[in-house]
Amino acid sequence: MRFLSSLFAGLVLSGFAAAQLVPTILTPTGYGATGATGVTGATQFGFAFPSGSGFSHPITWNGSSTSYVDLQPTGFSGGAVIAADSSSQVGFASNSTNNGDSRAFLWTGTASSGIDLGPTGATFSRANAVAGGVQVGAATFGTAERAYSWTGTQASATDIHPTGYSRSRAMGTNGTQHFGWGTLTGVGNRAILWTGVGNTVLDLNPSGFQSSFAQGMDGSRQVGYGFIPGQNAHALMWNSTAASAVDLNPIGYSASQGFGINGTTVAGQAFLSSDVNLEFGRATVWLGSASNFIDLHSTLAGLPVTFVSSVARGVSSNGDIVGTAFDANNVGYAIRWSQPVPEPGTLAIVGLGLGWLGRRRRMLARGHQD
Repeated sequence: MRFLSSLFAGLVLSGFAAAQLVPTILTPTGYGATGATGVTGATQFGFAFPSGSGFSHPITWNGSSTSYVDLQPTGFSGGAVIAADSSSQVGFASNSTNNGDSRAFLWTGTASSGIDLGPTGATFSRANAVAGGVQVGAATFGTAERAYSWTGTQASATDIHPTGYSRSRAMGTNGTQHFGWGTLTGVGNRAILWTGVGNTVLDLNPSGFQSSFAQGMDGSRQVGYGFIPGQNAHALMWNSTAASAVDLNPIGYSASQGFGINGTTVAGQAFLSSDVNLEFGRATVWLGSASNFIDLHSTLAGLPVTFVSSVARGVSSNGDIVGTAFDANNVGYAIRWSQPVPEPGTLAIVGLGLGWLGRRRRMLARGHQD
């Protein structure tokens, strides 16, 4: 089923030009800035700032600005949903009684269902991915950030920090293997894949790249970005080995990042070569290679807000893409890009075929991960 859904996503997207993707602003009434961090099935998720509040709330949508659910748990001042599967959502909630420190959180669709996953003694924790009843992320003790996994409860918190690394963070999981990045002592930042045996990891840093960062995982494929010496970030896609890495940076663009993946369809951001200060990122989706991509930013022109930059964060098996677009004041708007309803003839063709956001300038230019 995973193969078929991933293939379907690729076929749906490849069948339409950028001009045929329909963008929708998801910002609900009563909220200010919003951002979409991902999508699973028909559910989009991310964060939204209630009007007049300095703290974002974790939020989900079901296709429109009016279909939202605010997951903010009682006793916490803010938060965000970072990832979800068909039955649960993960991310963080900020603890208003402890200087705003964030706690890894798990929800099952409602604010009251929230479970604090933060390990005892951690000053900061965050869950970044969920699959098969397993959640992964990281926790900080003092100044040391360490990758963690959970199975639904705070008591299940497990330190999966790999030997030889001074810092680690898990960013994706398929329920058995986890994907993330770590700072290898004496070497630098590397995308890493936990093998499923203890804390053993594979170094996925591609040949020719001085560093790499993980962002997401779908089945056996991973997405992120890396740095070639003397260059800005390049979006990368892996198939579980360093040698499988595909550099997705398009010709005519000086930088790019991959954030979400479904099969070989990657959601991210790219910067035109003329954007020398990396200020105006453009939401981008790749269909398996650097030369096969869609500039999603160009579809935003018809919306009632003028957007100067954008980023795509996730792509669903039905072809929906989500991300955030920014106006000239750097206010974010959660965006859903969807496919137009196909005509019956188009459906027949498809059936036959199946037979924190922001401009991230400093990170892109200096190889820094927040």
